[in-house]
Amino acid sequence: HLRNVKQLTFGGENAEAYFSADDKWLIFQHAGEGVPCDRIYIMPASGGTPRPVSDGKGKTTCSYFFPRGKRVLFSSTEAGGSECPARPDYAHGYVWPIYSTYELYTANRDGSDLKRLTDSPGYDAEATITRDGKHIVFT
Repeated sequence: HLRNVKQLTFGGENAEAYFSADDKWLIFQHAGEGVPCDRIYIMPASGGTPRPVSDGKGKTTCSYFFPRGKRVLFSSTEAGGSECPARPDYAHGYVWPIYSTYELYTANRDGSDLKRLTDSPGYDAEATITRDGKHIVFT
């Protein structure tokens, strides 16, 4: 029984959208025409033109706003190379690839001041932030 449903994105694959703490912004990953590898975008929660946050290097996922909304958190494979990693075999259905080159990054909402948080082999992704912004938990 949904009411007042409004489509906010058009074309491509758009996933893992999360609101900022003030409910004014959405952050999500997108891939599609001209964007071959998942990239992080933000947009007003009421709709509008998505703006890229990540720089388009590697594949990105699992983005989240810090509580004050000025910085964002996401995972990227860019440290393993600027190209898209190889796609998994979908012969038996959907598979989420667990790339060992995923690392956690923070940036300002416009993508500036990119800082790498992790530097370890393994899947560093699926992060979330405590409401006070002091702790991050991730896979």
